[in-house]
Formats: sequence, C-alpha cells, structure tokens
Amino acid sequence: MPINIKPFVIAATALALSMIACAGPTPTTSQHDQPNPELLPPFEPGQNHELAPRRPYGHAHNDYEHARPLTTALTAGALAIEADVHLVDGQLLVAHDADEVDPNKTIQSLYLDPLFQRFTTLGGINPAHPFNGRVRESSLPVVLMIDFKTDGDDAWPVLESILYNYPGLARTIHRDHNTGNITVVEGPVIIAISGNRPDIDSLRNARIRRTAIDGGLFVDLQNEPAHLYPMVSASDNMALDQSGGSWSPGNTALQSILRTAANKAALEGRLSRIWGAPDSYTSWDIQLNAGITLINNDDPIALEAYITSQLP
Repeated sequence: MPINIKPFVIAATALALSMIACAGPTPTTSQHDQPNPELLPPFEPGQNHELAPRRPYGHAHNDYEHARPLTTALTAGALAIEADVHLVDGQLLVAHDADEVDPNKTIQSLYLDPLFQRFTTLGGINPAHPFNGRVRESSLPVVLMIDFKTDGDDAWPVLESILYNYPGLARTIHRDHNTGNITVVEGPVIIAISGNRPDIDSLRNARIRRTAIDGGLFVDLQNEPAHLYPMVSASDNMALDQSGGSWSPGNTALQSILRTAANKAALEGRLSRIWGAPDSYTSWDIQLNAGITLINNDDPIALEAYITSQLP
C-alpha cells in the first residue's frame, strides 16, 4: 500500500514552503551520482530556517562502513549521512570503535573535502539556490550527522576550527555579541552533532558556529530554534518502551506514538529519526506512514528504491 505523505505535505504547507514539485515517472532506484531532480525534489528552508521536506528520505547509518563512503549515500539520494568520530591527537578520525581509527580516515578526507569539491564544482556560494549553493545537482541539502565517540566538549571546538576552512559549505549561525541577535547564513551542508554532545550553552553563546545538535525526539524542544536543533532522534527501544510490543503492522500504539512525535517535530521544522529499528519493509512502512522524515538504514540504495516504489 502506498505510504501516506500527508504529514510531509502538511508540515511543508504549515511552514509556508514552496509548492510540491510535479513528479514525473518514478524510478525504482537512484542510478547515478547526479540524482534526478524529480526523484529528489528540492525544498527551501523556512522563514526561521526550519526543515520540512516534502517526502521521506534515507539516513545513511554508519556510512563510513560502505565501500564508497559518502558517494553511495549520495547516489541513493540519502538526505542525512552519519559518521562516528573520535578525537585523537587533535584529529577527528572516523571509525566506530577507538581501536579501529586510522589516521588517514579523517572527517576532512572522507566527508568535508569531497563535499567541498562538489560545492565548488557546482558553482560555490550561490544565493539563487535555497541553501546558498549545492553539493548535488538538485538543490537538496546534506545533513551530515557527526556522532562524537569521545568527549564532546573537547571535540566540538576542533570540529568548528576544521569547518572554518570550508567557506560557504556549512550553514553558519552568527550571534551578535552585544544584542544576542542571530543571523543564519544557509549552506548546502547542515552539521548536526550526536553522541557525546557538547554543552548546549557553548553553541548557544558562540559568536559564530557551523554546527547544531541532534536533539531528542521525545524531548520538549518547542522553545528551541530549528537552527540549533535541526533534527531529533530516538532509539527504537525508547519508542517500544512507550508502546510495548514489537515492530509489527498490528502495533497501533507504536504507530500512534511515532506519528505524534513526528508531527510535532515537523511542525517545529525539525527532521525526525528512529535509530536501531530493524532494516525491514515492515519497520520502514511503520516509520514512513507515521511521517518519520529520516529512515535510519544500513542499505541506502535498497531503502531509496523501496521509498520511491511506495510513493503515490
């Protein structure tokens, strides 16, 4: 049965985003590194920099474990890409566990350098695009979720200093030291920190920052700006603890809990995600029909093929 995209449409309308793009014939999968703009309709940030895509997308979990990090996820049309990072001798090294770090696999070499190359190749800073530039042929941005595996208060300033070397790439928030007024300069990459997060006040009070926080899906963040918490996540255990049961089509309590949380996140302009859920059609269906924006997965090409096959 086709998935229900009504939650995405309602959220986009509520945030006064642009009209839904006319869809052509739906491909069964993404075939090229330059995604089809009809398959990946761009969306604009809201007036207060909310994110309200008009359809669900993939979140490439542990992307660095693929044979082609970043490239596979972009080929599959994933909106969000996850990288686990360890601070080692002043370097941010990408690996799941500390004993797997490789000094050649830095956040720069695996992600920031190739994204910046795409950004410059596609014209660099360009206000004609909704996110002030592109890292793929469509104007769909990339949410790069960086999961700190070491102390966040130590790793965060290192990440900020690294991002300084990629002008225009990441969404940048300026805070006036005297008035506290915020100015957001869009960029085609939105950096969200997960895992061992830094002290939130460090980000709130920063005069310039290029990072944000992955918040809690079941946490009340209604008074927090979308540029500080652009996405919210929860584990499948947290969802099942509230609903009971399992990831089955008959678990209406789970569907209701997810739908309520996803709708709230969408109306606040945040992306929503459940991590740890099974990579199965049943799990994907439950999340898609609940309006979860980012479907956590380990096979982004298979997920995108399934999403597009289910779109009306």
